[in-house]
Parts: sequence; C-alpha cells; structure tokens
Amino acid sequence: MCLIFYSIAFVFEFVILYMQGIPAHMEIFVTGFSLTGNTVKQTGAGFVLMCIGFNIINVWMEEGLFRGFYITYIAKEHSNKTALYTAALLFGLWHLVTPFRSLLDGDMSIGMFAVMSIGYVILSALMGIKWGLLYHLSGTVWIGLADHFFNNCVVTNLLHVVIDNGVDDLQIVRVIIGELTSFAAVAVYSKMKRRKSHDN
Repeated sequence: MCLIFYSIAFVFEFVILYMQGIPAHMEIFVTGFSLTGNTVKQTGAGFVLMCIGFNIINVWMEEGLFRGFYITYIAKEHSNKTALYTAALLFGLWHLVTPFRSLLDGDMSIGMFAVMSIGYVILSALMGIKWGLLYHLSGTVWIGLADHFFNNCVVTNLLHVVIDNGVDDLQIVRVIIGELTSFAAVAVYSKMKRRKSHDN
C-alpha cells in the first residue's frame, strides 16, 4: 500500500522539479530524516544494514507501544474510537523530538520550531490514526508495522531524490503527499468496512 502512494508522491516531486527546470535522479544511500533538509550521505553497506536494523527496532517499538499496547489498554475502559485517537495523539507528541533536535542543533529558529512542531505532530498523529485503523481492521500490528517500516526506512532514510546542488529538497512535500493519500485510502476503506458490517 505504502509503495503505491509513495510512487505517486515521488512522481509528483519529479514533476515539480521538471517544471522548475531542475534535473533530478534517484539514489540509494543512508541519511537521517531532517525537517530542515540537512543530510549526511553514507553509502557503505554497513550503514545500510545498520539503517535497516535500527528501523526494524524503531518501528517494532513504536507499533508495539502505540498500537499494540496503548490502543488495547485504553479500549478496556473506553471506546475503540477514543483509544485510537488517544494513541494517535500520543504518537504525534512523541515525534516532537524531531523538531526539538533541529532546534537544539541550531538548524531552526524558535518561530520555525513552533510551526514545524505543530505540523509534524499533526502529520504524525494522522499516521498514527492510519496505522491504528490498520490494527483495528487486521487485528494485528504487522500490516501497520510493514507500512511504517517502508515509510521510515525506504522513503526517508534510503531512497533519495538528488539534484545538482542538494538532496531531498522536497522530501517533506513527498512525505505529506504519500501519507495523506494513504491515510485517506485507509480511512475510506475502514468506513466502507464498518458500513458493510452494520448492513449485515
């Protein structure tokens, strides 16, 4: 699923660059995700293996905690909807560390930090809702975990759009397009599934 919607996002990114007259191509190398576009390029096989390994640990922890634990635990005392939205909000707040790290590194001002924090928390919370819906639909964290891993490892850490004087200048646009379109698809499918089960 993530592959389909991120393919659309990559195409959109290349179209924007083409319309600006900027030649671009794709490369595979390791770099960390950055809201400010600052990247450190690593091409060694060891870095690739570490990237894959650390991303497996990260998504396993996040999916296990925010979907597997929080949704299940909160749903014992509250509705599934409350559990879903609460876990998603906690997931969004968890990601404040990304803009905060950029602020501490001096890559963004206080004003930029405030704007980026709001946007990134909202985007992360929407992703949390998407993966929570996948958890409800499937009864397992594995589908969301696979989607989460593809998003983190492949799209933001390994696969990059390179231009003459930069790397991933439009990465945040790509992520927004990929995540919002996949979120919409999962939300629509979940609603259709609920409607069908009510009709039966």
